[in-house]
Amino acid sequence: MAGSVRFTSSWSWVVLAIGLFGCSTDLNRDDIAGRHCPCMLGWTAQGTGGSCVCVLAGTTSISGGAHSTGGTIATGGTVGLGGTAGSGGASSGCPTPLPPPPEPSSCPSQCSTCANGICAINCIATGDCSNATINCPANMPCQLNCGAPSSCNTSYLYCPSQYSCGVSCSGKKSCIELNVSCSVDGPCALTCANDTQVCSGSQLNCGKNACKASCAGSKGNYPTVNQCSGSCQTNCACP
Repeated sequence: MAGSVRFTSSWSWVVLAIGLFGCSTDLNRDDIAGRHCPCMLGWTAQGTGGSCVCVLAGTTSISGGAHSTGGTIATGGTVGLGGTAGSGGASSGCPTPLPPPPEPSSCPSQCSTCANGICAINCIATGDCSNATINCPANMPCQLNCGAPSSCNTSYLYCPSQYSCGVSCSGKKSCIELNVSCSVDGPCALTCANDTQVCSGSQLNCGKNACKASCAGSKGNYPTVNQCSGSCQTNCACP
């Protein structure tokens, strides 16, 4: 028929697909093994065989299809050091916590590290910080990491007065009956990982600033949250 284009072979359909999409992805590996992917004029073939792709001439393709490795989870199960307690559903009316001070020349004795001006108390062995009274330094943010089994059981943590305070419970039964006392003015957070009884019987006592418990697993793993009504956060407890 006049004015129409007629394709008489299967190869013609391949050429049409290339023209529409740059490079046919329906070709079998054996169909193009040992030679470049058939690309339209103005496109450049990269790779051979089944891995052949067509890219516009003058552009650079991403090799290997690698994905970015960003978004790494902080080690030690840390809960957003330096003020995470203010997130997780906190009211916009919550006061902003003080920023971490410069890293001290001498780290307080109760801290495992003082990187970036944050006191990290790392309980990494079984029973490491259990049956203890733990007082955070008054002049810097504080993070308690209970990463070992039974590492923080039946302990009391007292948070700094104006800085953020976080607790991460990730070890098996690591925070049974742990009692966290948030300060009046500093934001506070308790995170319980998905493990057997990791936060069973624990308590988070809120102050006036943001206060939030985050939990995984069953409700038997959830801490009790007290004084939420006095904080600036509308929902302090685990859902």
